[in-house]
Amino acid sequence: MLDKEFIHKANKATSQAGELLNRLSQDPEYRKPKTKGDGSPVTQADIEVSAFLVNELNSLGFLVVSEEQLPATPPGNDDSYFLVDPLDGTKYYARGEDEFAVCVGFVQKGYPTYGAIHDPTPNNLYWGAQGHGAFCNEQKIEHKGPAEKLVVYSSGFHKKPERQWLIDEMNMGDIREKGSALK
Repeated sequence: MLDKEFIHKANKATSQAGELLNRLSQDPEYRKPKTKGDGSPVTQADIEVSAFLVNELNSLGFLVVSEEQLPATPPGNDDSYFLVDPLDGTKYYARGEDEFAVCVGFVQKGYPTYGAIHDPTPNNLYWGAQGHGAFCNEQKIEHKGPAEKLVVYSSGFHKKPERQWLIDEMNMGDIREKGSALK
């Protein structure tokens, strides 16, 4: 189980990365997308926030695998490591919208044991850790049980006609659009 000091440091790094990302979003130069080899967009903000997170999380003594900075040797099944998306929602970010987030996870021997999503615009940190529960900032998130109908979140970038069967077949209530991991 992860101790409170580890969680505090990981949460602090994730929050600081979100605050950095929010500051960078004020400068249009940091929002200009380029195309990576796989065809996906990347901005200078992706790269700078990645460098910040890799530096901060490395100080906890574990390998950091970032979408923008892959390690020379990938982790094995018995390794413990951080998995980072420094700017989830790059397409929204590049368009000047505020539906983007910083995502950090920790994997121990093949199992996710910690995860955090920082929403920079309202400055909220959603996080959870095995044995600790789930939180928004420091407020514990309580689950109220299943709703009568499903509420589905979908990215506007992922609308595809072939997925209509899911909407038609499932007992869905609202279908809401939200970008990035903020879904």
